[in-house]
Amino acid sequence: MNYQEAGIFLEEGENNEEFRSHPDRTESLPAYILAHAHWLHFLDLVGAIALLTLVAIENPKIPTQIQMDSNMVCWLELFLLFVLGCVVIVKVRWLGLRESVRHPRTILKILLLMIMGGEALGLLFGGTTHYSRALRPLFLLDNKHLRGLRRFAREVLQCVPPIIDMLVLLFFLIFLFALIGHFLFGRDPIDPFFMTLEDSFVNLFVLLTTANFPDVMMEAYHRNMANALFFAIYLSLLLYFFMNLVLGVVYENFCSVEKQKLRKLVAHKREASEKAYNLLLSRANEHGVIFRHFCGMLLLKDPIRSLRDNYLLFKALDHSGDGYLNKEEFVRFFEYNTLKWTPILSQPEPAKIKRRLKHLLSSPYSEIGFSRPIISYLNCFQKLYDLNIPCLQMGLLLGMGFVC
Repeated sequence: MNYQEAGIFLEEGENNEEFRSHPDRTESLPAYILAHAHWLHFLDLVGAIALLTLVAIENPKIPTQIQMDSNMVCWLELFLLFVLGCVVIVKVRWLGLRESVRHPRTILKILLLMIMGGEALGLLFGGTTHYSRALRPLFLLDNKHLRGLRRFAREVLQCVPPIIDMLVLLFFLIFLFALIGHFLFGRDPIDPFFMTLEDSFVNLFVLLTTANFPDVMMEAYHRNMANALFFAIYLSLLLYFFMNLVLGVVYENFCSVEKQKLRKLVAHKREASEKAYNLLLSRANEHGVIFRHFCGMLLLKDPIRSLRDNYLLFKALDHSGDGYLNKEEFVRFFEYNTLKWTPILSQPEPAKIKRRLKHLLSSPYSEIGFSRPIISYLNCFQKLYDLNIPCLQMGLLLGMGFVC
């Protein structure tokens, strides 16, 4: 039981799962194993992708798409939602009702299933609205195979507050310049860009993209060339300075969120490794984890891994070479767990090859085996070469005469 529980702790550290949902009782172990089964994650992924592909056969559809009855599409959608609902039920069974309420993604997924199921049933009985189709990609974010995308989306959402602060400051500066531009250029009835305060704000906001430049300043520039200074200050301050400042603030906040998340992941993995290490200690070996306990845990955690890979992983972690893994060595498990081992065939060293070749050539049999055949071949080649020289000269003379 300690082997399996230690493997579960390592899996929780790898998947970044809270230890509150750890199966501390034997009765909760089957639900945990079922919720982390590979076929269940694959079923969840296939169901979410199939739900997205319904857009090719449901109304409104273009003539080139597959034609299918609307009721059949609704029943197919209800079936896919039922499949995804079964996955959610297994997850709730593992987490428990109290922990599921504290899990935002599980609550969001349950609400989405209820809303989409209600709309699909409404379409079966004559309904016309189906706005929840836009929320179907959210099911993909809750899948284990796309946890990297889910982590990136979470970090982007965590960067939203500083972005909102910068946008508020940006709109304040645009409004300030719009107010100044309205009082400076709004009296001219020929200038349509600053007639009202609303027109001034909209046109200066578009000026940030330079889509209306230089048209927005031509009337004011035509009246007085000094009016171009207003637009030069606006573009220099907001477009070239402030927009780059916004980009720098967003990048800095995203990097800080990424570093903070990475620190939490490393700390969580270390805590999981320490919990697994304490379970693998025995009374006979209190100063370290022996290979028998280490291999027993890996056989339950990853049965596909071979015994050779388990032994090589143990030897890679055992820096001291005493046959035991202390805590500082064991907590580096996740650093070495992704290594791939390939056998390397032993080859003779170049020095040994040279020594054997020299010994072979200096032996009394080398003259019979190597020297005499090579000398005879060279003599035959020399005779053929001497015979072919006159023939080649005659051929060259004939060729030259033919050309002439």
